[in-house]
Order: sequence, then structure tokens, then C-alpha cells
Amino acid sequence: MDIPTLVSFGAIGVGLWSSIRFGIQANDPTHPGDAYCRDGTCIRIAKTKYGRLFFGIPNWKFGILFFLSLIVCAWLPAWMGFSLILASCLLSVYLLWALWVKLKAHCPLCYVAHVCNALLLIFWLLRG
Repeated sequence: MDIPTLVSFGAIGVGLWSSIRFGIQANDPTHPGDAYCRDGTCIRIAKTKYGRLFFGIPNWKFGILFFLSLIVCAWLPAWMGFSLILASCLLSVYLLWALWVKLKAHCPLCYVAHVCNALLLIFWLLRG
């Protein structure tokens, strides 16, 4: 397996982990101050309109679905995976803007997922 493919699968795994971890943090108010979610930031973000962009469903659930879908896309035409990755990168730009400008918050788990999206796009393009 080549390096871009290995990095891509690694990014999928880490992105999936960050989405699951955000969901746990956002739904567990008993642990608001750990290293991943300082001062209950995850809970606060999840409750905003930016934390539920589509149909009122939390973004972290779409993150889980997205990263799992990319695994399936390994057996589908390349344009399908690329389309998903490109859409997620554009959404990442919007969500980062909302995080910094509108919510004035910092979310390590969000950053991890967005970096994974960017890595996936870069390495998808490197694969040709």
C-alpha cells in the first residue's frame, strides 16, 4: 500500500474517532472539563445552529457517517469519494469560520476532524 493511501486511511480513522469522541462529550455533561472539551465547549457548540446544520441532526453524527462512507468509497468509482471529500472540506471551512467568528470558541476535536478532511483532500489529489 502506498503512503498517500496509508495516510488517507489513518485520517479516516482519526476523523471517525474525533466525531465519536465529540458525540460522547456533547452528550455527557458530567465530564465538561477534560482535555478534549474545556469548560463544556463541546456541549455549547452542539446546542447551536452551527452544531446541527442539516435537518437538526448533530454534525458529529454526519461526521461518523462521512468517515464510514469513505471506507465504502474505496470500492466505488473514484469521483464519489472525491465528491464527498471536497464537500466535507468546503463544509469544514464554513464550520471553522462559525467556530471562530460566530461562536468565538476553540474545539480541539473539531480541529482534528477538519485537519483530517484537509489531509484526505490533499492525499486524494496526490493519488491522482
